[in-house]
Amino acid sequence: MFTNIVSHRAVALLCLAVFSIAAFAQGADKPFVPRAGMPARDVARLPAEPVMVNKMLELAKAGPGDVVVDLGSGDGRMVISAARHGARGIGVELNPDLVKLSRSTAEKEGVAARTRFVTQDMYDFDLNQASVITLFLDTKINMRLRPRILNLKPGTRVISNTFTMEDWRHDDTIRDETKSSCILNCVAFLWVVPAKVAGTWQLPQGELKLEQRFQMLTGNMNAGGRSVPVAGRIRGDQITIAAADTVEFTGRVAGTEMGGTIKINGVPHGWRAVRIGK
Repeated sequence: MFTNIVSHRAVALLCLAVFSIAAFAQGADKPFVPRAGMPARDVARLPAEPVMVNKMLELAKAGPGDVVVDLGSGDGRMVISAARHGARGIGVELNPDLVKLSRSTAEKEGVAARTRFVTQDMYDFDLNQASVITLFLDTKINMRLRPRILNLKPGTRVISNTFTMEDWRHDDTIRDETKSSCILNCVAFLWVVPAKVAGTWQLPQGELKLEQRFQMLTGNMNAGGRSVPVAGRIRGDQITIAAADTVEFTGRVAGTEMGGTIKINGVPHGWRAVRIGK
């Protein structure tokens, strides 16, 4: 009797084990399908809608020669679309299932050679290789990334779906005009990383002292014993400064030098300045 009881229990346990293995195998064979609202470390996952993917790349003017880095790349749609535009794309994603899915989709779309997907924490990823960075995270995460972004090469474009960078005002924006009301997934913002120009610059005519808050410039130009207030803006390495309503500087910044065209009462001349202090 004791032997029979042990035997029946053993058979029952064996059947349960076989059933569990079969169920596991069936689950393993089932393809991974991402869903909106999937939990992630910092924010619930919400994919950018196809219209907004195209709008964001349009806003960035992404194309051949660009490297588009999508932080929190999900199913890879932004990176794959960037590759279709002729750019190279890199997706940074913590979820290995999503990375695997992205690689598979890129292969099917015929753009695997221009895409790369990495399973990595976006806060540790080297952003210096990017000419375009795309985000659909939230404002809190954008603000955590902001100090690193501001130290990137001037001219790097950053596009965020829906969420801002708080007091760093965007340079441009784009909207999905098909939506009458907008909460999520219908507006994107562009920032262009500005060159750092705060400090004192020497011109042949005198000194130019600039203060900088993101892309906005204020300061004074001291020449001929006079001090004239100036105000301007910088977009990447392109600078514009106006003084006394009759003088406008336009040009490019290259490290410790900048120069271009100055218009005095509408008459153009060349100008050049060298940084002499911060």
